[in-house]
Amino acid sequence: MIKRYHGTSTNSANSIVGPPANINLTLGGGELGVGFYVGQSVSLCAGRAKSKYGTNTCLIEFKISPSNYYSLRILRIHNRDYVRRLWIRLNRTSNRNTYLFNYDIVRAPYAVIYYSLQEKFESLNAKNILETSRIRII
Repeated sequence: MIKRYHGTSTNSANSIVGPPANINLTLGGGELGVGFYVGQSVSLCAGRAKSKYGTNTCLIEFKISPSNYYSLRILRIHNRDYVRRLWIRLNRTSNRNTYLFNYDIVRAPYAVIYYSLQEKFESLNAKNILETSRIRII
């Protein structure tokens, strides 16, 4: 199983996990534009959530079957400087809440964090894969 994590508030976590699972692709406006962001690092996802939500923090674990995950179209970005420039441009042009790559998943380094990767799920196919994976609050 492929494990991914998402840190958020307690209320949002309960809505995401369900039942039924309910992932909103239109809320996240991060370094890669609009979508649902997950990471591979438990500590990084938990730390980012704690810095944003304080004591009202939850961490969600997604266990995705490899066959489902690799059936999606994944854009792999390896250049951190590209992510940093994109992030600056999206902030400057106010496109963080609308920008899409038109892939299922965008996998990239963080603009300013050097030890982990982020993934943005941006399509309905990707949303369905996440919502049908094994989801739990940890």
